[in-house]
Amino acid sequence: MERHRLGNSGVWLSEVALGTLTFGSTCDVKTSHRILDEAVDSGINAIDTAETYPLTNRHDLAGRSEAVIGDWLKNQRRETIVIASKVAGPNTSWIQPPVRAGQTALDRVNITKAIEGSLRRLQTDYLDLYQVHWPDELIRFEEFLDPLSDLVREGKIRTLGLCNCSAWAAMKSLAISHDAGLKRIDALQLGFNFADRSVEHEIGRICIRENLALMAHSPLAGGFLTNKYLAGFPPDARYTIQMHWSEQAKQASMTLINPQNLELVESLQEIAKELNLSMAAFALAWTLRPKFITSTIVGARTTAQLTDSLKGVNVRLNHNVLDRVDRILDEFKGAASIKKLPREKRWFCD
Repeated sequence: MERHRLGNSGVWLSEVALGTLTFGSTCDVKTSHRILDEAVDSGINAIDTAETYPLTNRHDLAGRSEAVIGDWLKNQRRETIVIASKVAGPNTSWIQPPVRAGQTALDRVNITKAIEGSLRRLQTDYLDLYQVHWPDELIRFEEFLDPLSDLVREGKIRTLGLCNCSAWAAMKSLAISHDAGLKRIDALQLGFNFADRSVEHEIGRICIRENLALMAHSPLAGGFLTNKYLAGFPPDARYTIQMHWSEQAKQASMTLINPQNLELVESLQEIAKELNLSMAAFALAWTLRPKFITSTIVGARTTAQLTDSLKGVNVRLNHNVLDRVDRILDEFKGAASIKKLPREKRWFCD
């Protein structure tokens, strides 16, 4: 597995990182540890988590994913593992941060509490990458860049990133850090998959021209791009569970899981079958191809799922396949796929 530099930092991570969104909830401790072992054996050295994981409506589980990782990490050679975590930003439309009683202002007090909690649960004295989860665009960016810069100087964080941010927020952060002499971010993390190609536009341009790493999450769109929803909502599937959290969460799930979008999945599956690949492997191979992608984050609830996904690492999709995918996605410009804009071909690998 290839290693790529994280922006201008000294951190090098594998082209595939392990996501831990379900660790400590639908994925129990023993299974999580087996998945971690399998990931390392497969050449993965990067693990992505957050103070709010696992993703659930149970606030008492917040931080459980970090704790599960910490119990495993204490038996590893720490310097061989890249640990990335996140501090929670403000409330979003349907996700309420289950930490600090929902008070997640991105200021020195909350960032200090967040990093101390993450380090304690992960049983380590530093993080390789610390990301702002859902940045607040309405505050002065110095409010979070200043305390985060201090944590870098103190040796508690190696480098910084933004997760689920806009192109404006990325450039604003770079400008503020330059003007105020604060630590510069080295990474962005956003979703990228057949159903969401928005990073191919401004975010991709920013990453190439500002030398930022892009970590792509959700290559399977939370499992939507598999065949599990073709016959309805399976009882243990992510979007089935999320529909019962709140009316906003239900609407978000139904926006994605609809007849038109399921037709998209069936069309893409035909190509995957011709290539003798599962949708997980096909999706990973597709997300790894752009030059602006540093690492794709893959989640799994079993070692078999992880092994299956990683079959896409060494697959190189030819231009005929990529053109077929483009034509299919062009037919589905509704909720399933972002309308394509002209993009510079040099952003992409041949």
